[in-house]
Amino acid sequence: MGITFHHSLIILLCLFIPSIFSVSSGDNIQEVQKPVEFLSSYYNDTCVIDHDFTGQIDQMVLYHHRRLGFQGSVLVVKDGTPIYAKSVGYADPVRRKKLHNNNSFELASVSKQFTAFAIMMLEENGMLDYDDPIDNYLCELPYKGITIRHLLNHTSGIQNYMWLIENKWKHEHSPSNREVLSFMASNEMYYNFKPGTRFSYSNTGYVLLASIIEEVSGMTYSEFVEENIFSPLQMYNASVGPDRGNSCVNSYQPYRRYYRKLSSTVHDQAFGDKGIYASIWDLYKWNKELDNPIPVSYT
Repeated sequence: MGITFHHSLIILLCLFIPSIFSVSSGDNIQEVQKPVEFLSSYYNDTCVIDHDFTGQIDQMVLYHHRRLGFQGSVLVVKDGTPIYAKSVGYADPVRRKKLHNNNSFELASVSKQFTAFAIMMLEENGMLDYDDPIDNYLCELPYKGITIRHLLNHTSGIQNYMWLIENKWKHEHSPSNREVLSFMASNEMYYNFKPGTRFSYSNTGYVLLASIIEEVSGMTYSEFVEENIFSPLQMYNASVGPDRGNSCVNSYQPYRRYYRKLSSTVHDQAFGDKGIYASIWDLYKWNKELDNPIPVSYT
């Protein structure tokens, strides 16, 4: 599209199932918030906006919406300052409910960084050590020689818990973290390799990290993240699971001439590897924390 990024630039995207359905343009486009308005409402700042630059971004967003079916929210941050925010498409295509910039989207594996941050908070407060064996905390598991560091770095070698749940879980409800842990303990899962010898991306490791957070803190994973990350950083629309009412966006797919909401899965109640919902504004605040950390400690 001929856009050149001349300065430090961050683009935060929340995608609403862009490849599942396409809705024609029209009244489903939320107007771009004027920069001064949304800056003053959040940060009481003023800045000089390159309107030619944001105009190019707007053209690109509208092109992808109208021609390629993109639906979601876009926030562009330049030199630490938000310069563009826009949502296109529907939060609910059945009721023709528009997407808005405060809608929260399921972050999938982007959720893992919040789990890692929570572990770091516990380590900084002397509640655990990265090189602690995980059976210090999850004593029912039969795994020896695996440390918290292995889980964080995807080097534990433990097999994929998702396969186990998909193939052997017989209950009607989706298992919680505690139930996943017990189910793994009662169904032997082998190592794919000796811990620490290889890298292999692992959802299992981050479900176990969430269980360690619960064991060490005495709180649920959701409670810990809400109280020690979301609340201090004022991530008002962030949650573990879709617990914020109308702000969380569900997924739909075309069905004949209509749309139907995608059904839940057997993995929906296990967190740590996924399951966090957040808006573009929440992700902006989170990114600021990572760039310029403020004191956020577990108490």
